[in-house]
Amino acid sequence: MPLVFCADDSEMVAFTKEPEPHTGGQVVFKGLVRAINHEKQVVHLDYEAHIPLANALFLQIEAEAQSRFSTHSISAIHRVGRVEVGRLAVVISATASHRHEAFLACRYAIDELKRTLPIWRKEVYEDGSFSFEQGAGCNHHLENSFEHKITPTRLALKARNIDLECIVQKRVLMIGAGGLGCPLAVNLLALGVKDLTVYDGDKVETSNLARQFIYKDSDVGFSKSQVLKRFLEERYPWAQIETVQDFIDEKKALDRAPDYDLIIDATDCKYTKRMLKQVAYKSIRPLVSGSVYQSEGEVSGYNPTALGACLGCFESTLQEQGASCFTTGVLTHACALIAAFMAERSLALLSGTFFGPAEISLVDALSLHIKTIAITKDEQCSICGVPLPKQSGKKLVRLVS
Repeated sequence: MPLVFCADDSEMVAFTKEPEPHTGGQVVFKGLVRAINHEKQVVHLDYEAHIPLANALFLQIEAEAQSRFSTHSISAIHRVGRVEVGRLAVVISATASHRHEAFLACRYAIDELKRTLPIWRKEVYEDGSFSFEQGAGCNHHLENSFEHKITPTRLALKARNIDLECIVQKRVLMIGAGGLGCPLAVNLLALGVKDLTVYDGDKVETSNLARQFIYKDSDVGFSKSQVLKRFLEERYPWAQIETVQDFIDEKKALDRAPDYDLIIDATDCKYTKRMLKQVAYKSIRPLVSGSVYQSEGEVSGYNPTALGACLGCFESTLQEQGASCFTTGVLTHACALIAAFMAERSLALLSGTFFGPAEISLVDALSLHIKTIAITKDEQCSICGVPLPKQSGKKLVRLVS
C-alpha cells in the first residue's frame, strides 16, 4: 500500500490495523521526536516531502521487503509540517508468517525510507540554531562522507586481501558498554561496521569517567548504551546503532543471536561470559570475548564453522575473572589494548580470515608480552563435550595434567 502522509498525529495513533488471520508476527516501529540531539535541546521538527515520488519509492520498498522476507504487508504513515518533541513522526508496520521475518522487514523498511525517500527534516534547537537531516539528498551526502572517510581503512584492508564490503554488510551484537565496549565500538565503526547493537543495563557512574572516555560528568545517571549511541551517531552518521537498556540473559541472547554475524562479549561478569559461550555454541555464531584484570588481559575468539573446541574448553587464567574493575582496579591503557585486540579478532571473524575453531591470547600490558594459544577440544567440556556418565554412590573426578 502507498505511504500515507498526515498533518497531525491523531491518525497515527490508530494507524496499525489488525493483521490477517494467517499472520504469525506483526512488528510496529514508532519514530518519536527526541528532546536532545547533537547535544542540543530540540524545540520541534519541520518535515517536508515530495509526496508523489515518496509514494512511488515506498511501493518499491514494499515489493523488495516482500521478496526478501516473504512479508504479508508493509504499511507506513509519516508526518509533514511541524512536529513537537515527544510526538510521533513515523509509524511502520510489517506482518509476516513468523516474527523473525517481520522484525527484519520492519527494520529494512524504516532504514530504506530514511535512506532513499525525498522526506526532509529541519531540526530547530532551543538556542535558535537548526540543522537539516534525512531525505535522499542528505543521505547521499552521508554515503559520500562514508566513502571518503573510510578510504584509509579500505586501502589497509585491501592490502590484507579483505574486501570492505564483507565488513559493511555484517551485523554485530556487542554486550557491554564499559571500559572495553567504549573503545571497541569506536574501532568497529572505524573498520566499516554499519550495523551495531549494544546491550547494557548499566548507567554511567562517576567511577567510570576516568577510563570510559566516551562518558562525561553530565552523563552520570544516564543509560550507558544510550550515551554511547549518541556519541557514535555524531561521529559515524552512516551507522545504524540499536541500543537495549537491559542486562542480557540466556533466553534473550538465544532469541537475538541468529540475527547477527558476530557476538562480542565486552562484559566483566563471569556468569554472562559463561552464558555467551554457550549461546555462541548453540546458535552457531562467532564470538569474541575480552577480559581485563589490572594490567593483564585475555582475548578469545570462537569460529563455529571450524570443527574442534569451543571457548568453554579453556578456563580463564586471570586471578579474578569477571570481577568488577572498581573492586580490583584496572589500567585505562590495558582496556584500550585489549579492546584493540578484540577489534582485530572481530575483523578476522567477520572477514572469514579466522580459520581455527577457538584460540585465546594472553596479554600483559606492563611487559607487552603476548601469548596466543590454540584451544584444544575438551571431550568433557560442559558446553560442547560429552558429559561423564552418572554413577550411583560414586563421585567422578576428572584429572587434568
